[in-house]
Amino acid sequence: MASPASTTTERAEQGLAVLVAAAREALGDAVRVAQAAIRLAPMFLLRDEIPHASAAFALKFADMDRARAALAEGRRLRGSAPEPRDRHEA
Repeated sequence: MASPASTTTERAEQGLAVLVAAAREALGDAVRVAQAAIRLAPMFLLRDEIPHASAAFALKFADMDRARAALAEGRRLRGSAPEPRDRHEA
């Protein structure tokens, strides 16, 4: 017989799987295209998981914060595709 803790854990994991599937469905084609094009592996977090994840993946969260700030300011990110040039430039 399963212990109450393992039953609770199993139910939580099933609930999380449903949430992830719903998030993927809500994001639709954009996620599927990104997964195929750049091998995107999205990580879905519940609100109360964010502090733990940001501590465990501090460097990744710092990178995301810098990228978000750069994009908000209209700056290009290092390593991103070059600016398209006008074909009529000499």
